[in-house]
Amino acid sequence: MGNFHFIFSGTQNAIGGGTKLWKFLLSKPPFTVHLHYSSYAEKIWKDFIFENLIHHIHKDWKTFENRNYRAYDDSYKTFDLALFDENDTIIFDSREGIQQLSIPISKLRKNVKMIWHMQSEEHLLRKNPLVTFKDFLSLQHIESIITVSNYLKKRFEKDIIYKSFSKKIPIEVIYNGIESSFKYIKSEKEFVLFFGRYESYKNPLFLEKLNADVRYIGSTKGCTKPVNVPKEKDLGWMSPEEAASYGDIFIFPSLGEAFGLSLLEMMSFGKIVIAFDSGAFSELIENEVDGFLIKPFDVKKANEIIEMIKNNRVLKEKISANAINKAKNFTLENFRNKFYNAIN
Repeated sequence: MGNFHFIFSGTQNAIGGGTKLWKFLLSKPPFTVHLHYSSYAEKIWKDFIFENLIHHIHKDWKTFENRNYRAYDDSYKTFDLALFDENDTIIFDSREGIQQLSIPISKLRKNVKMIWHMQSEEHLLRKNPLVTFKDFLSLQHIESIITVSNYLKKRFEKDIIYKSFSKKIPIEVIYNGIESSFKYIKSEKEFVLFFGRYESYKNPLFLEKLNADVRYIGSTKGCTKPVNVPKEKDLGWMSPEEAASYGDIFIFPSLGEAFGLSLLEMMSFGKIVIAFDSGAFSELIENEVDGFLIKPFDVKKANEIIEMIKNNRVLKEKISANAINKAKNFTLENFRNKFYNAIN
């Protein structure tokens, strides 16, 4: 058996759930793993020192993110491919990393195993036919895919390019895990809250339509299409535990969310979550049992639920307790064990 390599394609702007998840994975690896990243991401990883974790910094390695999501540079010249050996296992965190590196790695080392940890929705049919063709060629070297939800798996299986593969890449669903006390966090405030990145597809400004005193907890950092929330209502970025102390009702108005890490974190602290019935949220929430699912942009229904929760203490406590119990199914330990078993 060879070595295990994790290739992180983000930069210093990567503060989302994907980065958090990999930090969970790599903080306690059951065997020695090698972490690869660009010097542009050194700020994220430089103090991330753990037993069984070996860092490899590829100076000035240009990833898709370095180009501000515009002109893709598929050069891999500053990435030291000699660090890979025969029979190694390589885990990618993005399609862009695969497009850059899978072909040159396969030419240099014939017997490597490549795995894609897919954490966000991907479409292989691009406006630029050349990019689509590169995706097609590079993905031929991927042996398996791990997705974070059934929603993501089903969406990718419908992709035209994926359907055109003569040999389908097997896809396994391993739900994300969260780090939590799984205990109710009391709040002295009664804000209705948004918690997450201020990204356009997350629709944070939906809260402005509600009949409630709303606040926003998050940041535009790392967003591809940032949304400006009202400054006087912006509480800034903070930990999930801190966020949970600002209120008991959290709104998650995302469309096409691949998983919902922030939502699950709030459930783990006994918070009442109201989410659009979209993406993977229905895999995390049983409507009216441990949270609420509403039709996208249904302001009336959201207001009705908020009012009902505020006026029905028994219902609030029941939903809160159920939310904590549901979140316990998504522990970090379960995720870590399943993930390492899948790649080993």
